Amino acid sequence: MTTYPESPRAIAEREGMAVQRVFIPGEFYPDSFASHIAETLEAMGCQVMRYAIRPDRGVGTGAFRQRLWMARELLNTTVLQRLPIARRRALERLAAAAVRFAPDIVLFTYDYLLPGEVAELKARTGARFALWYPDAISNLGRMACVAAPFDALFFKDPYMVEVLRDLARGAVHYLPEAYNPARHRLPDGPFDRAPYVCDVATAGSLHVPRFSVFRQLRDYDCKIWGPAPPWWLDVSEVEGMHQRRYVINEEKAVAFTSARVLLNTLYPSEVEGLNVRAFEAAGVGAFQMLDWRPGLADFFEDGRELVSFRGMADLKQKLAYYLARPEERAAIAAAGQARAQREHTYAHRLALLLRILGGEPAPGGEPGADPGAR
Repeated sequence: MTTYPESPRAIAEREGMAVQRVFIPGEFYPDSFASHIAETLEAMGCQVMRYAIRPDRGVGTGAFRQRLWMARELLNTTVLQRLPIARRRALERLAAAAVRFAPDIVLFTYDYLLPGEVAELKARTGARFALWYPDAISNLGRMACVAAPFDALFFKDPYMVEVLRDLARGAVHYLPEAYNPARHRLPDGPFDRAPYVCDVATAGSLHVPRFSVFRQLRDYDCKIWGPAPPWWLDVSEVEGMHQRRYVINEEKAVAFTSARVLLNTLYPSEVEGLNVRAFEAAGVGAFQMLDWRPGLADFFEDGRELVSFRGMADLKQKLAYYLARPEERAAIAAAGQARAQREHTYAHRLALLLRILGGEPAPGGEPGADPGAR
């Protein structure tokens, strides 16, 4: 069983974090970003209210429910969110819940509201407002958060911080993603690894860059865990690899550690930072290979705690090398897990986020520092 090397409460006390009442508008389903944040803040001693901004997307269910959720989201974004009366009603429901809770902090996990809506909600609650955005810059859309009166904006990519820090109304900080040891761990009881064993595995949407990598790995036993591929993409070249279902939390830990190599293919718009899978894979003790990014050295020692690659030729060469060396893989996986447990949990990130919201400067050279301070 994977445990915290230091409990969330102990981290909060060591960091001198004041207990806060935190209102979180977000999407709450198993293994969601908002769910891990809420659970960790509670473990740190905060009082938390979850406000579901969207319906459960059905993670872990079949393809039909996933496509139904996507259809509802398309209706919501293309029709309902453009109707002033619908947005007004949604804002009133959100504001009523927030005012009843009387939070110290309102923490958004995505760019849900327009600038004027943020301003009104902030005036009605009197709380400090923050956004911790977990996606690549390509998904930030109209960037409404930059014009909104947030007290602080947190982004996982140094490139986003560099681009946005002179444009936003609030302070912009670098805060990478993390993993949740309470969820991203192997099961306590017996479990069967057989369905998950393979040479190479990954998890996530089968977007074109990921598909393009795996269609060149057909000589290996590969498993791709995630939702059904997009209907318009011919995935016949990887048909036998795709499992057409999610793995989450403990099952994700089993799938990641049962693969000889957990291959983390970063989307090209992850310009300088890492995705959440980098921390989850390390945290559960998987041997991880991932696309090199400039921010990698801030978090892991390349070649000792994980292995990066640059392009397909380098990937294939390193796959051949490490698949033949299980002892080296095990040593690197163990070192990466120790580093993740020591530095890269949600408790570490949230303690820093709350300190920054309390007025402390982000420490240079550590996660949370502005790139110019590193």
